[in-house]
Amino acid sequence: MCDSLRRMKHDCAAFGRLCQVKAIPFVERGPIEYPMKQLRNLHFYLGVLGLGAFLLTGLYMHALYNHLRGMPDGPRLLYRTAHIYLLWSSLLNLVLGCYGEPVQRPGYRLVQVLASAAVAAGPFLLCGSFFMESTNPGFVRPLARLAIYLALAGVVVHGLCARVKPASAGGVNDPHCKLAGQ
Repeated sequence: MCDSLRRMKHDCAAFGRLCQVKAIPFVERGPIEYPMKQLRNLHFYLGVLGLGAFLLTGLYMHALYNHLRGMPDGPRLLYRTAHIYLLWSSLLNLVLGCYGEPVQRPGYRLVQVLASAAVAAGPFLLCGSFFMESTNPGFVRPLARLAIYLALAGVVVHGLCARVKPASAGGVNDPHCKLAGQ
């Protein structure tokens, strides 16, 4: 890689063109990059749809239960928490859709895809929790619990993947390359 950069710099100078080689990390473009962009779009649109579901569940509570007025404390608490959890999960997806970056090491990409799947499952599970578990008299909420733990695991893994440095591929960031730092 270092030799090809030297040749490119020499060729540019030979033709009298202004050519600067910037020290940027070498990123291998492979078939996994396109699905990562699709994954980012999935998170974004899932976040937007989840925000729509949040608004619709709010309208549902307004229209059918009169803003939960006069409802016993237990079911009211379950409806409101499921409603707020749906907002939280949708915002997590929206943030990953806006700012999530694919990790450059191929071995970590699969881990990042699995973490994304865990976070993406949240709005579906929490929407189901809102309708199925909010009237549960025993306060047992397996869908909401699963969604929360999956989101925790997914966000922690995404955070760890974001801290992984790109693999050195002998590019301009290679300390043995004379072009590094020019």
